[in-house]
Amino acid sequence: MTTEETTTGQSASGWHRVAAAIRCPQLFAYRELLGIKPMLERIETARGTVLHEMLRVWYRGQGYEDAIATARAMPERYHVAVPSTLALFEGYIRQYPTESFKVLDTEVELEVALAGLPFTRRIDLVVRDGRGMVMIYDHKTAGRPAQRAKSAELDWSLMTQELVMRPQCVARYGLRYGGFILNLIGTHEQEYRRQAVLFNATVLATAARSIHYYLSEINRLADATVSPWEYPRSGACIDRFGVCDYRDLCDYGVAALSGFLTVA
Repeated sequence: MTTEETTTGQSASGWHRVAAAIRCPQLFAYRELLGIKPMLERIETARGTVLHEMLRVWYRGQGYEDAIATARAMPERYHVAVPSTLALFEGYIRQYPTESFKVLDTEVELEVALAGLPFTRRIDLVVRDGRGMVMIYDHKTAGRPAQRAKSAELDWSLMTQELVMRPQCVARYGLRYGGFILNLIGTHEQEYRRQAVLFNATVLATAARSIHYYLSEINRLADATVSPWEYPRSGACIDRFGVCDYRDLCDYGVAALSGFLTVA
């Protein structure tokens, strides 16, 4: 069964692909090589995806009605999250009815070369602030925003956005890079907060070297012509949301495919 994907998903060769391969190469193969997705998204990830789509429309200046229509037109696997996300969006635009920045880009995919290997990141929102500098805004839903904010400077899903933006900021926008803002949306109490995040330069350099290593391993497996159904498994079958969505595929193989979607 095939369904359309969203326009705010992961980038072509980005951190979320690498993170999946680090967690479990077999998970990476199911999701990234075979294009297999769960029939229904978990509420946590579905809510984040729907809200990203709505904010993409909002910051492109298309207006409230278009943002609502976008949420209601999401693929069926995200419908579980639409009612609660509409409420979050309503709260968000009440919190931020106007902005002090100028929008430069929404959901833009940027690419850099890490020792010759392409690495991409999708940036939720790129703006010019009051100083005339480029800022990254990253939208994140969180059950506990304060706790999420505490770990932000260590989060590679955040810092890798700066990794791709900083070296090409002037060439792309004609402006200097100004920093990173974590745009937190609390899902339990409808709490909205924005936090500047400073990433350690040494950690950024280490991340670049490490990502190159993992990209090389991904390519090595592909070059070895290993079947995507026979990639190495790490045993990391449980995460903070519970049992891996792809457990049935590991247990029953192709026979379990009827319980999943194949995304074109």
